[in-house]
Amino acid sequence: MRRFSEPKRKAIGEEVSRLRKAGFIRELKEAEWVANPVMVPKKKTTALRMCIDYMSLNKHCPKDHFPLPRSDQIVDSIAGCDRLSFLDAYSGYNQIKLKKEDQELTAFITPHGVFCYNVMTFGLKNAGATYQRCMQACLGEQIGRNIEVYIDDIVVKTKHAATLIDDLRETFDNLDRYKINLNPKKCFFGVPGGQVLGYFISARGIEENPLKIKAILDMEPPKNLHQVQQLAGRLAALSRFIAKLGEKALPFYNLMKKYEALLHGMKMAKACGATRLEIYGDSNLVVQQSMNLCDAVSDNMISYHQLYQNMEAKFEGCELKHIGRASNKEADALANIGSMCSPIPDGVFYKVITTIDKGESIGISRIIG
Repeated sequence: MRRFSEPKRKAIGEEVSRLRKAGFIRELKEAEWVANPVMVPKKKTTALRMCIDYMSLNKHCPKDHFPLPRSDQIVDSIAGCDRLSFLDAYSGYNQIKLKKEDQELTAFITPHGVFCYNVMTFGLKNAGATYQRCMQACLGEQIGRNIEVYIDDIVVKTKHAATLIDDLRETFDNLDRYKINLNPKKCFFGVPGGQVLGYFISARGIEENPLKIKAILDMEPPKNLHQVQQLAGRLAALSRFIAKLGEKALPFYNLMKKYEALLHGMKMAKACGATRLEIYGDSNLVVQQSMNLCDAVSDNMISYHQLYQNMEAKFEGCELKHIGRASNKEADALANIGSMCSPIPDGVFYKVITTIDKGESIGISRIIG
């Protein structure tokens, strides 16, 4: 069992007491394996929330491939409606009971004892797909017509204000049939607009979320790979509102990929036991910066260059050579085959390297077929 500070022990005790009182968990005397709780802060508060680390359990569970709806299609479908109603199911996942034989698999250990869930909980591998299947069965006749559902996000869309009561009545009848309880404190009915899957939607259409823009404006200039990836993700979230974002950011993304490919290849070579490297690349900028033939100016490139130098120090020798893209077709073709998980075409020969003799040089980024 993990060690917890006193505030965390107290928060775990309160949460366990609440869950037992609601009938969501029960105590166990014996368990084949147990998971550990993780305490994380709740949104916009300093209060702690108990989550269970089911990583080990999830590794042994088959994947439920029930499809989730496309979020962009849901957003497009809701835009332009006169009235919207946002519904929140009370402890949504916890309203679905687990099979008796599966309940003990969710066992977790706390300073107050060992418990297991009687109901579905967050953190389980197929919880999202299972809940979506439940909502599909419950509201299937309405989905696409006057309601949209993305897992636990339920939006009743009323195209004309006059039909608002009829749309809500039909929705409540279906929810009651499946005994789905709502949390009235988090439900909003007949509002002109609101936030749906990260976008602000109303009768006017789809608008950007000011909070997402503020998050980008408040960012410090990226200084490492994680921050660069974080910036790229935030820009992608606003791609609907930035004309030709992919084209504008293409040099940025390509350069980032080139450096990432270089660093990943060096890590693989090191794992195979290589001591000297001869690397071929078709990005002249990456090659020249790595060989100190030109200076890295931006914070992003300086960060990548530092990572390269750290990796270079792990080898006895490392030399980069620039080649034209036309001379790098074999590596590009092999990379495309790998990314598409396609069968190896006839006439392409390859060798899987698992170990390398000491002192042997290995070429990276250029595979001769």
